[in-house]
Order: sequence, then structure tokens, then C-alpha cells
Amino acid sequence: DLHGGGSDLIFPHHECSRAQSGAANGVTFVNHWMHAGMVAYQGTKMSKSLGNLVFVSELVKTADPRAIRLALMRHHYRSDWEWFD
Repeated sequence: DLHGGGSDLIFPHHECSRAQSGAANGVTFVNHWMHAGMVAYQGTKMSKSLGNLVFVSELVKTADPRAIRLALMRHHYRSDWEWFD
């Protein structure tokens, strides 16, 4: 009973999912939610549809994996932040 996604989906998507599921069968849809913050790149939210994703598999070709790990660990998973090359 854990459900999660990006913080941009809390309302209305996740709230509507919870309401519709409860109305359909009277059972609580989920008890625990986990929402990750948004990551931006070049001033725009990273997204598959925009084609501006930065893949770790590409980063490790030019950067030390320890540096990448440190850069990712600097941010709380719920915080929005921006990736810089």
C-alpha cells in the first residue's frame, strides 16, 4: 500500500485516483504516498516528452561515478532541483 510519483502529480492525478478508487469499492486506495521532487535541466523540467533527459549511462562516459553520486545525494528526494552539466 505504497504509491508514488512526481510531486507534479499530487493534484489532481493522485487525489483523483484516491477519490475514484474509494468511491468504486469503498476501500482505501493507498495508505502511504511518496512523491519525488522535479528535476530541471536548462531551466525546464526534465521529461521524456521534451526529450531533455540526462541519463547516468551517458554521464559516466565523461564524469567520475563518485562525482555523479555526490551530485545526486546533495538533494532531498522531495526537493525540486536543477541539473547542471
